[in-house]
Amino acid sequence: MTIPYVTGTVSVTAGSAVVTGSGTAWATALIAGGLFGLDSSNGNPVPILSVDSNTQLTLAKPWRGTTAAGQAYWIIRDTAYLQQLSANAQALATYIQRLDNAALAALAGLNPAADRLAYFTGAGSAALAPLSAFARTILDDADDAAVRATIGAFATSGGAVAGNSASVSSGVVQIRDSRTTVGDVVNTVLTINRQNSTVPALALGNDGNDAAVIASNNANVRFGKLVNGALSEYMRVRTDGRVYVGITGNLPSTAYGDVSVTRDGVAATGVSTNTTLYLERGTNNNFIQMIAGDASVSDLVMGSASASNRGRVRYDMTNDTMTLWTAQSESVRITGAGELRVPFTYNNTTASAANCYVSTIGGFARSTSSGRYKTDVEDLAPEYRDVIMQLRPVWYRSLCEQDNPDWSWYGLIAEEVAAVEPRLVHWRLDETYEEDEERIVPETVTRDIETGLFDADGRSILRREVQVVEHIEVETITKTRPLAEPVAEGVMYDRLVAHLIAKIQLQQGQIDDLLGRVAALEAAA
Repeated sequence: MTIPYVTGTVSVTAGSAVVTGSGTAWATALIAGGLFGLDSSNGNPVPILSVDSNTQLTLAKPWRGTTAAGQAYWIIRDTAYLQQLSANAQALATYIQRLDNAALAALAGLNPAADRLAYFTGAGSAALAPLSAFARTILDDADDAAVRATIGAFATSGGAVAGNSASVSSGVVQIRDSRTTVGDVVNTVLTINRQNSTVPALALGNDGNDAAVIASNNANVRFGKLVNGALSEYMRVRTDGRVYVGITGNLPSTAYGDVSVTRDGVAATGVSTNTTLYLERGTNNNFIQMIAGDASVSDLVMGSASASNRGRVRYDMTNDTMTLWTAQSESVRITGAGELRVPFTYNNTTASAANCYVSTIGGFARSTSSGRYKTDVEDLAPEYRDVIMQLRPVWYRSLCEQDNPDWSWYGLIAEEVAAVEPRLVHWRLDETYEEDEERIVPETVTRDIETGLFDADGRSILRREVQVVEHIEVETITKTRPLAEPVAEGVMYDRLVAHLIAKIQLQQGQIDDLLGRVAALEAAA
């Protein structure tokens, strides 16, 4: 007699052939077919068409009863011997195939031993790892508090760790060298204190061995060396972002600049309060100082505390002018238009000065007359000598911005001279022009994002996100390009001397000849 299969409960739906099981294992039980029915009088038994899974089967006909859930049921297996035997053989083959894989083979190849844990080392290989009794005490912990209790760790309260022992001190965490007993600070590796005006918040190293220290003093971060409780401060980061660096570990109480580097810790004299960068070496004798914000004037000051020994590079944003200073006096000025002014050069005259040539692009060159710089030298031919007689001397008023419009001048017209003798004219071969150029500028953007977490004091924990954003800036660039045709700009008045000398020599010869003739006539009379 066939024993009915009744494990679990089922749900049926009126008019549907699908039966859903709960707690059933129809496929595992090798049910290949048979007759399905409910323990209640709901519906009539229906043949099974197929077993779809452990929890679903399909009837040969739709369920004619009412919809019901959680019902007790029965299945009478198919009594056809060969059909059930074939289903059993097929299921067995499937299970054997599932067992035949590299993972199970790797585990089967291990030799179990006490305090060992199997783990995979690859797709088809496994090994045993030690699993101590202590490790098992951590694995069975339900949460992080239980883990901390097991290993003796601290949560949010203070404590001290020293070798294999620990002690708790209110508000202080110390990590010490394991060679030293608890309470001995000589071999402290890390100390976190409740900082005040004298006690550093974070100290790295031990007290007494000149170890490095990172400390916070009233929200300023200080870097230095802690020796027997005394901090020699070498760098300070203030709450306003300014950075002070000292060489001797003796920073002044009030340093200068957003970034200040001093050697002797002595406060300098005569230093602007708007200093951006201050670098000093020696007993306040040599320093470099960058100043921004003094009435729209930015300075780079170099020298010593003595006013007479200071150099300065100044940029005046009100008129876009750059000046160079020596001994507290302006020596060179470059205007926003690019004009170079050197007052000393104009005021310092000499009888032996060489001529100076300024090119069309603003370059300076010395005009020479030495034979070392000449070749193919020959006497000035009469046809070149006499061209000066074709020039037109004029009287005029100047349109130049630096000239007084009420004054009058004498001279020549460059275009007219060029038509007579081009070699007596300064030619402009290039021109300057402005062109806009785009460039990609990276910018770092930082923002704090709420994490939804809170620290022990109930304060929100933020996550800082840093992103580099690129934007396009347009910069106007001044460039130079050749002119299609040279333009006459000025007359080489100094080159006219050669023509004048040749002409004078000719006329002097004619005068001497005429004087000789007059003298002969007078003698004959």
